[in-house]
Amino acid sequence: MKHWIFLFLFLPCGVRSLGAVPLETVLIEVEAANPGLAALRAEARALAAEARARGTWPDPEVGRAWEKTPAGDRMTHWRTSQTVPFPGKKSLEAAVARQGARAADAGVRQQALALRAEARALAARVARGDAVIARWTEQRDLVSGLMASLRGRVAGVRGGMETGGGPVLDLYALEAERGRMDNMIRMERLERDTALFRLNALAGRPCTAPWSIEPSPLAEPPAVDVLLERAGRENPSLAAARARAHGGDLEKTRARLDWAPDIGLMWDEQRMDDARGREAGVSLMLPLWGAPRGANRAAGARTAAAEAERAAMQNEVARDVRTEHTEVRTRLDAVRSYERDILPASRSALALTRRQYEAGRADFLRMLEALRSASQAEVEHQDALHEYARHWGMLEVAAGAPLDPLPTGDRR
Repeated sequence: MKHWIFLFLFLPCGVRSLGAVPLETVLIEVEAANPGLAALRAEARALAAEARARGTWPDPEVGRAWEKTPAGDRMTHWRTSQTVPFPGKKSLEAAVARQGARAADAGVRQQALALRAEARALAARVARGDAVIARWTEQRDLVSGLMASLRGRVAGVRGGMETGGGPVLDLYALEAERGRMDNMIRMERLERDTALFRLNALAGRPCTAPWSIEPSPLAEPPAVDVLLERAGRENPSLAAARARAHGGDLEKTRARLDWAPDIGLMWDEQRMDDARGREAGVSLMLPLWGAPRGANRAAGARTAAAEAERAAMQNEVARDVRTEHTEVRTRLDAVRSYERDILPASRSALALTRRQYEAGRADFLRMLEALRSASQAEVEHQDALHEYARHWGMLEVAAGAPLDPLPTGDRR
């Protein structure tokens, strides 16, 4: 029987752990189900399909006409014409369009990384809210216990609340502190629920759907040199800038071919009674009115702008990688400092001060200061965890791909 009681007591914890979803599963679901990202993917596929169509010749023109001469003779014409672009024009147009499609595809990957970063930060915000609410609820219960003890002391004094002296003042102060904690819990629950609504919206779920998320363990980021090398290969913003710069070069080459004439082919067959006549023709479309000159200048300007954008993006990516790497390392050190030094000290101080206060060896101000200090340390610890998760997501955005964390303590 005792074994069954033991199992029953621990069953709720087991159910909660089984129901928790790993954070990486949440991020994958956001990538797969986000409606805005699905729209960007569809648009990128449309651009890729348009790029394939850019390399084809114009459609031929086929027609049939009936003609009646003043003499009453009837003639029938069959006409066919085809424009043949100068060699290289259409292939270069398709190549330019392909670079645009690649830039759009890089934009999809950039948005996916941004969604992952936002979802990671929101999940950390929800976890922060749960932890802070639980801690403040625990400390509110502690205050309620102290208030009950003080009420007993005040009730034993002749005159009660009117002549209770110091205990009465302490009781009023504790009541105000408990009301303050109630309001802080309400506001924290509001921010926690707002983050959960946003997280559900990112994943295409109902806004109020519950979601128990298992956070990722703390880990060291990869070395900054490794991240810089990876960002140079995989960062979507940099890839899009390269695609636009390459597309500008191709467009400039294509604009030079506007001086080359296209060829027009024509075939015409005429029939009148039993007589037949045939006509074939070749025409050249000559660029005489200066349009290619303007197109060449415009293509050169766009190429220069795209190359400048690529250089600026390369500097920006390197800056973001170094900045976010420093942020992650600093936040990780802060979290470890709280867990190793600050939280144990603040909790021990609160417990000791409470025992001294209940024994009459510590004044109320010291008790209140210890209580507020412990609460502040808990909130700051959760803030550090939230900032660590947020900057880890931003580091993934800068690096251009999800990161494989190093083992804890490895700072290569």
